[in-house]
Amino acid sequence: MLTPVPRKLGILTTAVLLSSIGVDVVLPVLATLRPAWWFDVLHVHVTPDAMHVALLHRAAAQWVAFALLQIVALARWRRWPHWLLVVAGARTSDWLTDITYFAVAPDFSAMRWVLLTPPLFNVGMTLILFFVWRALQPKSDAPPVAIANRAIG
Repeated sequence: MLTPVPRKLGILTTAVLLSSIGVDVVLPVLATLRPAWWFDVLHVHVTPDAMHVALLHRAAAQWVAFALLQIVALARWRRWPHWLLVVAGARTSDWLTDITYFAVAPDFSAMRWVLLTPPLFNVGMTLILFFVWRALQPKSDAPPVAIANRAIG
């Protein structure tokens, strides 16, 4: 059964999921097809060796997984809003790795401060998806444990 969704929440949720899918499709394409460009743009004086490229490809595979997860969520969130929490969790793992990368990667280019935008977008998307999920939950006077038991089955 489709969950009744206020129009603005539906548009916002769809926009967040579509933009996330777009980013998580473009990033692995760039990382896979142009790894040297990736390092030229983001880092100064870093010539990627096989390990750098392998780790970049590992990240690319993770972005593909995120895109697939978000495509499923886009198709199913109105019937099962809990998909929004699944995507929020994936986005959380991504902003944590973004912050770690920003903190430890050597020799960022002049784009260093631009690199702060992905974790901020990921935090924003996490919060939006969580609050949309929360807004779609049935209102109940039952204690949280009873609600959780009903959700589990």
